[in-house]
Amino acid sequence: MKVALLVIFCFVTTPFLLGQQSTEEKRLIAQSELKLAEIVIPEVDFVDVPFGDAIAFLRDRSRALDETTDDENLKGLNFLLIPGENPEATQVLITLKLKNVPLGEALRYTTSLAKFKYKVDPHAIVIRP
Repeated sequence: MKVALLVIFCFVTTPFLLGQQSTEEKRLIAQSELKLAEIVIPEVDFVDVPFGDAIAFLRDRSRALDETTDDENLKGLNFLLIPGENPEATQVLITLKLKNVPLGEALRYTTSLAKFKYKVDPHAIVIRP
């Protein structure tokens, strides 16, 4: 009986322990990636803007320009900025000028300038050094 319970426990928990994603998580990630590609920001004009403020701008524009839904609660993307060991890293100044750029490209350029990386998770874009 103990062996059977152990086998069932391993079968149920293995996907979680291995980091495998559920179908719903995959759907949410694909939906976020689509928004990163389809939302086009008419102009990005950062001149010595703190990195944290630049990310807030991209988050706000994602909500304002999202035409994939009429539901205000589903518009845009969530951004989670994790500064790591140095909280002042979010204050590094960014200078970037772009026109008619997909949100994903604006995010890629912005994070690259601050020496951060991003990952699309099911419920947020996670940004860290």
